[in-house]
Amino acid sequence: MQPPKSTTLFASRGDNCSDLVIARPGPQLIPEFGAIYVNAAQMKAHISNVKVGSAQAHFNTRSMQAAPLLLPPVAEQHEIANRVKKLLAVCDGLRGRIEAASRRVERSSQAVLAKAFRGELVRAER
Repeated sequence: MQPPKSTTLFASRGDNCSDLVIARPGPQLIPEFGAIYVNAAQMKAHISNVKVGSAQAHFNTRSMQAAPLLLPPVAEQHEIANRVKKLLAVCDGLRGRIEAASRRVERSSQAVLAKAFRGELVRAER
């Protein structure tokens, strides 16, 4: 199902936001699902394939409107968006735990090296 012509999604590529398409989702597309869809690997590949311009390739609203968009029912979009939100929260929690563990390993490594240089890791002969 294609969105109505007045509906476009947000797409941004690069740090300077040269490819900004304003999102005006219609009643059949919730914004959270649209954001997930645009950031999916398949859509990113589509964006890369339909860029225009020779000096500086860019993505435009016409390309966005022509993008393949398979919309599930609104209730399913809400469910997908909620599940993705929960999974991203899990990822954020795991990222925090990994960063904390990395800091502990770094401190432990430094402590072991310090003990080694002070000679505290070898047994004293009796």
